[in-house]
Amino acid sequence: MMTCAIAGDGSLPVARLVQGWTADGETCTQLNRERRGLALPADTARQVRLLMEAAVDGNPDSLARPDNTRAAGKTSTAQTGQYDADGVECCHAWITGYFPLKTPEYAVTVFVENGGSGNTAAAPIFRRIAEGITENITKNG
Repeated sequence: MMTCAIAGDGSLPVARLVQGWTADGETCTQLNRERRGLALPADTARQVRLLMEAAVDGNPDSLARPDNTRAAGKTSTAQTGQYDADGVECCHAWITGYFPLKTPEYAVTVFVENGGSGNTAAAPIFRRIAEGITENITKNG
């Protein structure tokens, strides 16, 4: 939800699992996209958005960059304090981001338990999700 707030000028959305419903199996009625209030000031959200855009869209080394849309995000490697048999610390990999870049519609967070680096483990999954959703929207209008 915080990623949605960052992408939406600080406005905190109401969490939903359902995007719409259909009575005839074809026509989808969209739910109202009400907002809950501000999670952070709009100018702070814009500043964080610029940093997230630079981390993915502006970074040629980011493994989160989709080929068919533009996205923003932030990866992380979370230390656990636990070590494997070789003495290497087990770290969780994650990324949170949104797309399309200029008119965000989707926020995605990927968490890979004991995955290591956020850019090597979680970012490629984010990229595949963003590409898959974008491809599906393009095909189905």
